[in-house]
Amino acid sequence: MKFYLPADLDLEQHYAENPPFERFSKDKMVVILSNIITIPIHNKNLVIEQGFVPLSATVLKGMFTDYKRYLTYGLESGLLKSDKSYLKGFKCTGYKIALPYGKDLQTVSLKSLPLKRHYNKRYRVLENSTKPYAFLNAWFAKGLEIDTYKAYAFLNAEFALKMEYPALRDYEMRYDTTYYTPSGNKGDYRKVMKDPVLQYQQGVLSLQKLKEGEYSCHVDATVKRYHSVLTNMRSPLRNYLTFKGEKMVSIDIKNSQPYLLCLLLQDGFWKSDKIVRPNAVRIKNTFLEGKKIEKPKILLSSLSNKFNNILTIDILNIDKESTYKDIDYFMLVKIRKTLVKTGFEAYVKEAVNGTLYDSLKPAFEAVMGYTINDRKELKKAMFQVLFTSNQFIGQDQAAPKRIFKKQYPEAYALCNAIKQKDASLLPKLLQRIESHVMLTVIAKRLHKSYPKVPLFTVHDSILTTERNAQLVAAVMQEELSRCIGYSPTLAIEPLDPCVSEQKIETLKMKATG
Repeated sequence: MKFYLPADLDLEQHYAENPPFERFSKDKMVVILSNIITIPIHNKNLVIEQGFVPLSATVLKGMFTDYKRYLTYGLESGLLKSDKSYLKGFKCTGYKIALPYGKDLQTVSLKSLPLKRHYNKRYRVLENSTKPYAFLNAWFAKGLEIDTYKAYAFLNAEFALKMEYPALRDYEMRYDTTYYTPSGNKGDYRKVMKDPVLQYQQGVLSLQKLKEGEYSCHVDATVKRYHSVLTNMRSPLRNYLTFKGEKMVSIDIKNSQPYLLCLLLQDGFWKSDKIVRPNAVRIKNTFLEGKKIEKPKILLSSLSNKFNNILTIDILNIDKESTYKDIDYFMLVKIRKTLVKTGFEAYVKEAVNGTLYDSLKPAFEAVMGYTINDRKELKKAMFQVLFTSNQFIGQDQAAPKRIFKKQYPEAYALCNAIKQKDASLLPKLLQRIESHVMLTVIAKRLHKSYPKVPLFTVHDSILTTERNAQLVAAVMQEELSRCIGYSPTLAIEPLDPCVSEQKIETLKMKATG
């Protein structure tokens, strides 16, 4: 595993001017500093306020137990700054490098054998996680290329414009209870600006990894999503991708998470004739095998035949800490009672047609008091609706949630029932269904039936060559219709450098008024 630091960060001079403690490990400090640099790079959707990157104490402790000594040295010597902000279960303490540095990065190798062994072991675990999808891994080295010159030109042009004209910077709207509106009311939405330096570095790291053949392929343990250098790559940079010189396309499911929710609106998904009674001991083919169950549980693996043939037992094996413990018999009864109602037709129509976000946009804008120009922002408002806890609906910032409840009350009731005990259950269910259908069903079918068709997955979308677009789209349409019960709306978008170059021209026009 590789580590990255700012190219012009002179640590040796800092150590000379601020002597570290006895038995100080330079490699351990490199690990901490590299995490500060790469956490926002690996999570492009993470919003970093004022440069402070959240560092998990649990993760740091897993790397080396004396991590606090290094954070303390960093703070006391002026190498680091902290936001001193920690909210249990919500936010880790944030840190940033206090010394001045530029936007370019350098690769740093570790010398400590214990740390190298630790990260080599971690790398092997990640590598082994993709064994079922070795056919996806293989495509990266078979001809995937990127126009590095044009991609860097895009990054440099975007960076220069955003640094010179701060109004051009990307942002997210976040609700702040301490923020005062112009009329004097406390609590309102405010812009949280994204750091152009971090965005530039995120892009550079993606390009560097692709060039060096470090594809970062792994499958996460919770919802089995397949991650790679492409899933972490900013979408404007994907426009510079080609395969053996051939143009590529991205085939996306429009408003995919709301579309996948349509499966959960069907009564058959929740049917089961197998209720596990107290003191049941052995349950084959599940993560509960050999464990006692202290209260009635519904075994979601025993779905009705229709769904069981399509969605195997593997779908609902999300993780034993958050899924099976919360789907018990009484919760299932509540969900089934919810599904007795009618009224899903309006929701399903918009979700299947790919227009759900658009149907909610006017109401969102009216309540929030500003125009939503970025579809990504509308998507995030929808994610608040689906994925926050039921109790959140009473908060001032939960306006999108209340709007959704009013417009689609039956769909909201089902989401409410699923999240009754754990708000994370619904997103895990949807993402697990997504990964199952996209990887286990669609990608494997394409590989088996059309082994010469290049295939790259980016969660709910597939990248392939232009000439294979219709073939891949047809398979996606067929399998999604079969698995979810409704035909999705797909968008075939060419990966074209002109799209990214047009973005630069748009920024220039905004800069000049």
